[in-house]
Amino acid sequence: MIIPLKWTAERPKEPVLMIDGSCVLCHGATHWLLRRNRRILVAALQDEVGVLMAKELGLPRDLDTVWLLRGDKAYGRSDAVLRVLSDLGGLWRLTAVFWLVPEIIRDALYAWIARNRRAWFGARDQCSLPDKALREQCIESVAQWMALKQGIMTEK
Repeated sequence: MIIPLKWTAERPKEPVLMIDGSCVLCHGATHWLLRRNRRILVAALQDEVGVLMAKELGLPRDLDTVWLLRGDKAYGRSDAVLRVLSDLGGLWRLTAVFWLVPEIIRDALYAWIARNRRAWFGARDQCSLPDKALREQCIESVAQWMALKQGIMTEK
């Protein structure tokens, strides 16, 4: 799923991943990703800043969908997952073979996992913050989001 974005300000230089911050699977996968990709930023969809971001960008606030904001597009579901994995480089580029699978099939598998992830892995009452080394990659406040849009957030 790809949605064109209409930025009201300068768009962030770094890609932004929007996740369900209370999902244990999403949280674990995001921590794993942040350790391997120091450029990507992360926001939780249910946090105040995530709600604002989704509203500003016209994204459905569906906690079962992960979003990757990059350039003028928001990539959702399997498109987001495959792009994030491909961006890691190395052997992870081999995940590009899954682009050959029709999107309807990839997204059906994604939806099945999304529907069952809380039963399989559990959930937290709130988004838990990563360790200090990774925390700089998290967009935790509206002020950070505004600074990022204006291009004044410090480089990572």
